[in-house]
Parts: sequence; C-alpha cells; structure tokens
Amino acid sequence: MKRLLLLISFSLLVAASTQGGIVLSDTFAYPDGGIITNSGGVWVPNTGTANSMLVSNQQLIASTSRTEDMAAALSGAPYNTNGSVPALYASFTLKCTGRPSLGGAYFAHFTGPNQFGPLTGHRARVWASITNVATVGVADDDKFMLTIVNTSGGSAGNTQWPAQLATNVTYTVVIKYEIATLNSTLWIDPTSESDPSVVANDFPVDLFDTANGLVNVANFGFRQATGEGTLWIDNLKVGTQFGDVAGTNTSPLISGIANQSVPASTVVGPLPFAVQDGETVASSLIISNSTSNPALIPSANILVGGSGTNRTLTITPTAGQQGSALITLYVSDGQNVSSTSFTVKVGAPSMSPLANQVSPINVPTAAIPLVVYDPEGNALTLSSNISNPTLISSVAISGSGSNYNIVVTPAASQVGFSTISIIASDSFNSVTQSFVVTFYPLMPLIYSDDFSYPDGSLYGNGTWSLTSGTALETQVENGEVILSRFNSEDLNSGAGFGGGAPFAPSSGVVLFSGFTLRARELPSSTGNYFAHFKDNTTAGFRARIFASSSGATPGYFRIGLANNSGSVSAQVTRDLATNTTYLVVTRYNTATGEGVIWVNPKSGSETGVPATDNPSTMTVHQYALRQDTGMGVLRLDNLKIGTAVSDVVAIPALNQTLTNAVLNSELVLSWGTPLFALQSADSINGPWLTIHGATSPYTNAPTASQKYFRLSY
Repeated sequence: MKRLLLLISFSLLVAASTQGGIVLSDTFAYPDGGIITNSGGVWVPNTGTANSMLVSNQQLIASTSRTEDMAAALSGAPYNTNGSVPALYASFTLKCTGRPSLGGAYFAHFTGPNQFGPLTGHRARVWASITNVATVGVADDDKFMLTIVNTSGGSAGNTQWPAQLATNVTYTVVIKYEIATLNSTLWIDPTSESDPSVVANDFPVDLFDTANGLVNVANFGFRQATGEGTLWIDNLKVGTQFGDVAGTNTSPLISGIANQSVPASTVVGPLPFAVQDGETVASSLIISNSTSNPALIPSANILVGGSGTNRTLTITPTAGQQGSALITLYVSDGQNVSSTSFTVKVGAPSMSPLANQVSPINVPTAAIPLVVYDPEGNALTLSSNISNPTLISSVAISGSGSNYNIVVTPAASQVGFSTISIIASDSFNSVTQSFVVTFYPLMPLIYSDDFSYPDGSLYGNGTWSLTSGTALETQVENGEVILSRFNSEDLNSGAGFGGGAPFAPSSGVVLFSGFTLRARELPSSTGNYFAHFKDNTTAGFRARIFASSSGATPGYFRIGLANNSGSVSAQVTRDLATNTTYLVVTRYNTATGEGVIWVNPKSGSETGVPATDNPSTMTVHQYALRQDTGMGVLRLDNLKIGTAVSDVVAIPALNQTLTNAVLNSELVLSWGTPLFALQSADSINGPWLTIHGATSPYTNAPTASQKYFRLSY
C-alpha cells in the first residue's frame, strides 16, 4: 500500500554538510478520480477545469484532452535569492502512453507568486513533444522528446534531452532549479549529479523583468494542456540536494504533522506520522526532535511510539504553562537527514471562522458576527490587519465577553479587495482568522437578451457564438432558448459584454447573472451544468449552474452551483417542479472566485447558497449556455448580467393579488407573474399543496367541499 508523504514545514540540521532535506513528496496514493478533491487539500487548483487532473491506480495522469494546472506547497517556502538554499531539485517517474504533438506542451514546473498572482511564475518547465531539435525533424514512431526551459513559453530552440524516449517505458526525470542564477537542468535516469545532463539555454525572464517576473518559489506544479500527450507520473520528490531526490542513497521521508492547539495542561496526541527510506528499512531509521521552547515543552516530553513505517508522537506540555513551541522532528538513515516542523500552542484562544464579504462601492459591510473564547479565562485583546489599506477606511470591532461584531468601511470611491485578519491575543498566544472583503463597482447593465428571435437556431442571433459541440443545435422557441440533453452545442455571448469587459480578478468586479427557467423534462440524478461565466478559452468556466434530481423528492429537481468544479458542490434545498417558472440568480466574485446562487430570491439582501468547492479566479470575458447528457430539457429566458441584483432580476412585489371570477359556473383565478405558484387547501390552516403546472388564468372546476387558494413564491 502506498503512503502519501507531504511535509508541511521544513528545517535543516546544520551538523553535517552532507545533509539535505525533502520539502515535498507524493506517491499519489489517493482514490481514483480528481486529485484536487481526493488529495484533501494537498494539491490545489491554479487554472483550467478544476478536478480534471486524475489519479488512477495510485498514479497521476496528465492528459492533452483536459486542462488543469495544480500545485502543492513546498515546506520551508518561499525560496528566493535572499535565502540560504541555493537550488531546488525534483524527481518523478514518467511513462508516456500517448505521444505528444509536434510542438508539445510543458507539464511540470516549479511555481510561486509574482506580481500577477499567487501561482503565476512557472520556472524549470519540462516539455514533452515529438520535435527532434537535433535532427530538425520529428521523433521516430513510438518515441517522444523531453526539453527543459527556464521560463520560455515554447520548447523549440531550447535545450532538449539528446536521446529519444520510448512510449510505455518508465523513466526517472530529475530537474534542478538554481535560485541564484535562475537556470534549470534536466537529467533522465541519473545515479549521481555528475551524470550527463542538459541545461536550459533560454534567457531567464527574471533577470530583465525583476518587477514582474521575479518568483518566490513556493510550490511544485503539474499541468494539463493541448499537445502534451498522455503522461503517467508517480513518486514525486522535491528536495534541496540531488541526493534527496535521486542517486544511490536518497534522503529518508517523513510525513507532515498539522499545527496543534490545546488547553493548558493537556496532552497532545498520539499524533500519527510515517517514515520511509528507499535504501533503509523503516525500523532502522533514527528519529530525534528539538523544541524552541523547552520550558513549555521539554524535549524529554516528546515521545515517539509505533514501529516501522507507522509512528506516533505524544507531547506533554509542562503543567500550568501557556505559550507556543516549534517542534521539529528529524529522521536519519545514518547519512542523510530530513525533517518536518509544526507549532504547538498551549492555552491559545479560539475564534469562529469568518466568511468572505462583498459590498458595493462606498457601502460598509453588514455586521459580521465573531465569537472568541479563552479556555483559561485570560483577558483577550482584539486587533486587525489590513492587506490593502488604500481600500479600507476602518475595521470596527465592537462587543464584549465572547460575542463581537465586525464592520468594515471602505475608503471613499475605492473598489477592489483586501484580506482582513482579526487577531485575538491572551498575552501568551494569539490566533488569527482572516477573510476577504470585496468592495465592487456599480456599472450599467453589462448584458441582456430576452431571446426574442424567430423560432430556429440561436447561433448567429444577437451576439451568440459557438464555443464547442455541434453548431446550430440550440433552438429558440416562442422567445425562449431550449437547452437539451440531446444536444452538445455550447454557445457564448461573444463580444456582447459591456461595462469594460473583460473583468480581471484585480478589478474587484462582482458579477450577477439572472434568468427565468422552466424544466420541460426532469434532469437525471447526476444532472449537469448548463450556464456559467467563462474566459476566452474553452476551459475557463466559473459559477457553473447545475440542474439535477439528486436530493429532490421523486418527480422534482433542484438547482445547484460549483465555483469551478465539473460536479455540483452546493444545492438550493428547494424542490422544483417541471413546467413551472423560477427565477435563478448567481453571483460571481472575480476577486476571490467564489459563487453564490439563489432560486426565487425575495430581496436583494437575502442570503444565498455559496458553492463549497475550491474557488479559482478567472478573467471573465463572456457568459455561456451549455448542453450535455443528464440536464433534461430546460427553457431559459430573460438573461441579464450586471453588477447588482437589481440589474439582473426584477424581484416581484410579494403582495401579489389573486383575483377571481366565475365563468360558466367555474372559478377562474388570475395573478400577475408566472413566478408565483398557485396553492390550494381544504382548510385555511392548510396543509397547502402546490398545483404544479397551474398558470394564470387558472380554471378550477366546482367541488363538493370548500377550497382555499393562495399564491406562493
């Protein structure tokens, strides 16, 4: 059975110059499926279709047919020119089962933040292609080539491994990124650092564009893109020396331990961790520790249990003491040493999590509730930090005891986003909860379409353009667009967006979509998504709206949302009927990538249902309608995109009048908007049952007993 070994933090022993350290390792021992979900947060999405990079049989599959960039954090990061680590090394096994294209694509790299975003700097890129630079030709049948580049967007003309590599054969790929010189090196199946290698010859962008290009390496990433073929990847290691990741004696591995927080005089653990080495049996590995605060946690009070690979750690703080200590565990095979570190807080306060907030320009947030508590009864001090002080006028914290409220007030006429950190301190320890607040601009209506076209194809009417699928399938009928499980055509709003589109994450723009929806046929249990915001590619989809019958009473369906996943992550818990009109509203925050959905909102301030999958930001260019298996048959109308709820929906007055008349001895009921459902009951006290499919005017035949009617929204 494989074991996942991920180091959360990193420390080097200084006793011997030969010692290195593993800063990330992964054997991809996850359940089959999307790695973002199944890794439990080890791997996070960067760009592309989230959760489309898959694990199968405990190997990672990077495929030309899908798009997703993802990354895992390096312990001890960031690594930069001011640090003590001169270079980073990475190794992984690679098997190509589907040849890349002539130009190919890069699929592995170091990454980290620069001016353009948290994971936008890609360094030491490994390319797969079938271009043979040495012969100025193409690789032989069943062969492919690997190339290393520093920062270049293309592999041609840069340094290529001289030998053609065979498909369906497993190789060990080793790369080096020199942090000081910014140069990159590639080895295939090396046993020592002196083995033959190739060094990238493209000019490192950081050297001439330090303001934008300088990267603080914090992650290792894998990437899916058109041209790279099908690649099976395993046994990833990242370290600070060649011997950590390759060679005849690699460094041992030790899994990470999460930070701990306990009340005073409370034993921590036992905490499970794992050790492993390629050359030494796990039972022979030597484990030691250090503590930054021996008065609080003496080294003798850090006890290791278990045996072999599976070990445990039990920590006993000094009775009555409060504070924090950095605990470092070392594992040695007698030659190389690796380590992991974590923090233990004893007697720290606790604080409730804080949700991200959005508010229009010049409008303070609503009061944000905060609960804080100190288990030892120490007096607490609350303070705040602001990442973007230009945007924020004040962060007001009011309350007493354990219950507080936070109100964030923006600076006049400023838009954008800022991270607000709330710190609670009891003089021994402090805890922090952070949230992002976005103050968004208000603009005129960005896009609108009531689909008042002649019956026939939607493609070519208005601004609608083809994204993918079979053209001319999407039909307009009686002023409504029909989205069907039988079709594959996906359309986008093209160049129809106003308001200064496209909208980048840095703009702080919050977008709302609204439309009316009727289901002519129920979606399946799994369902599918049918509408979303998109970028200018065929892969960047955000705030995806799903229709499915999962969770609904038989014969009904529900509407759900995902931030960027291909699977629904949150549903509006309201059963919806076929042939009934509903109002569907979403909100997408370009600054944070978060989506929220409403069905028949009663006011602009009503709390919606937030998507729960990992958000990922994207520059929004268009809105899109989509068709695929599972979605049933849907009729959509009155689509609007704006920067406020009032832009995209006209929430009906809730004091609708139900009028009646008698015609031919039958009662005829009428009301003003199809968004209201007609309900009936035998008693004024109910139970009230919705008359599904009832539209105004509705004729009710006489009955032997009395009936009561009302409207429901």
